[in-house]
Amino acid sequence: MNSEVLPDEVGSGRGRMWSLVVCSLLFVAVFVATYRYVFPRFGQEPLSSTSSLAFHAVAAADVSGAREIVLPDGTSRLISRESVLNAGDFSAFRSQDSSAGPGVVLLLNETGIADLEALTRRDRRGHLVATIHDRAVGEVAIDQIRDDRVVLAFRGMQPDDVNEVFARLTE
Repeated sequence: MNSEVLPDEVGSGRGRMWSLVVCSLLFVAVFVATYRYVFPRFGQEPLSSTSSLAFHAVAAADVSGAREIVLPDGTSRLISRESVLNAGDFSAFRSQDSSAGPGVVLLLNETGIADLEALTRRDRRGHLVATIHDRAVGEVAIDQIRDDRVVLAFRGMQPDDVNEVFARLTE
């Protein structure tokens, strides 16, 4: 038995090390992608693009064409007639229960993210009122919208009304 290290064996040791490093990096990349994109989408439903969900900007009192709408908690707001986001801007939704009560997390698609970025450039401190069939279901501050999701709390809504909202998101 000869215990000499041949040059071919030295190179194959380095090749094994690089293979191990590359495979490890590939595993980490797959894990991160799964954690970031797959896990958050468990437990959600696709939002129908034909749903009547719409978000309207809260308007100032002197804006022409604005209309008044009453939120479920009894407060009233003036909103723009035209929606700034609609059902086609969202891909999916899931329910969320928090200390503020029931709510929904709406996930924006690429079009919705672009529309939201344009809206944010125009008005960073504004508010949006969510409506379904021209009935207000909640309000959200524009600066509270993060990344690709809108969290909408159903303040002042009865449980039957909350169930109705979820049904309308899939119609």
